[in-house]
Amino acid sequence: MLFSKMSTDLIAIIVLMFTIYLVKRNTLLTATKTFQFRVAAYLALLVTSLEIASNYFGSIQETAFRIPNLLTNSLGFALAPVIPLAIAFLYDESLGKHKYFLFSPIIVGSVFSLLSPFYGWIFIVSDNNVYSRGPLFSINVVVSLYSFIIMIYSNKKSSKDFDKDQRTFLSLLYLLIISGNIVQIIFKDVIVIWICVALSILLYYIFLRELQFKYDLMTGVRNRFSFEKKIVEMQSLDVVTIIVLDLNNLKNVNDSLGHLEGDKALTDAAYIIKTSFDACGITYRIGGDEFCVLCNSFDKTKLENAFNVIRNLCAKHGPVAGFPFTIAYGYEVYNKLKKVSIFNTFAKADLAMYTNKAIMKG
Repeated sequence: MLFSKMSTDLIAIIVLMFTIYLVKRNTLLTATKTFQFRVAAYLALLVTSLEIASNYFGSIQETAFRIPNLLTNSLGFALAPVIPLAIAFLYDESLGKHKYFLFSPIIVGSVFSLLSPFYGWIFIVSDNNVYSRGPLFSINVVVSLYSFIIMIYSNKKSSKDFDKDQRTFLSLLYLLIISGNIVQIIFKDVIVIWICVALSILLYYIFLRELQFKYDLMTGVRNRFSFEKKIVEMQSLDVVTIIVLDLNNLKNVNDSLGHLEGDKALTDAAYIIKTSFDACGITYRIGGDEFCVLCNSFDKTKLENAFNVIRNLCAKHGPVAGFPFTIAYGYEVYNKLKKVSIFNTFAKADLAMYTNKAIMKG
């Protein structure tokens, strides 16, 4: 009976160790993302090990095993709510700006858990080593619920920029963890929560690994591969607006300040373009300093508004290396009824961009 309860936890440990190995080998993940993966995986590994230990110590109703039972339960209860929060940081790095505020309820709950061996607040272990819930066990439930809400929020926030199938996949990740919790609450002898957490972390790593083939690692927008696939798909639409954009003076920035500053200028340009066209199109980086936005309709007012936003954000950005920070743009509308290929339409948009660039440079 004890081994059957521990078997899923042992599988979870194997899955987590495999995930840590994969993350360690991946050289494309950012240092921040690698650190976040390791924190989430190591925390889950520790708490899973604590659950295995507490199940073992709690299965022997002898006084000699009471203290290790108390220690493993108090540490497990204190650390368990941290894991959904660690996964939330994986989903959304911007949560780091509010980390002290976000961790405050977790810290309160952890203090109650760590003091429970002395006061019996969250759990009680009798003199003959029998475990039972304490009078304030609901505090642990509320804190856990809080961390799950943060996790769901961060998942939803990070998925808004993805396609429908990608958003569905991300939703399934937190549903997997929540389902494991519900099953374990209803059936106390079915230990599945940590295998669900382990699988969720591994699947999210696989998800990000897949995205590395679709997104430009430097700027965070979709890459040339995604663009070529999408523009072929959009040939079947009645109307497509193709906007080609190019960051001016990038060579001058690279020559004056080096490629690190040039890369930062490209990242800033990608952010400005994506922000400007968020309401009407998808941004791609299709070359060194060249971007393209694909819109599945044509709305001249929205288009002009987007160009105004670009100009305003570039003006706020200010010059780099003494050169004005500007983005040239041009567009063309593909109409399936006109029998002009979408690739010819793209070429016309590209030409319009170079015309605009020549005007901007005088």
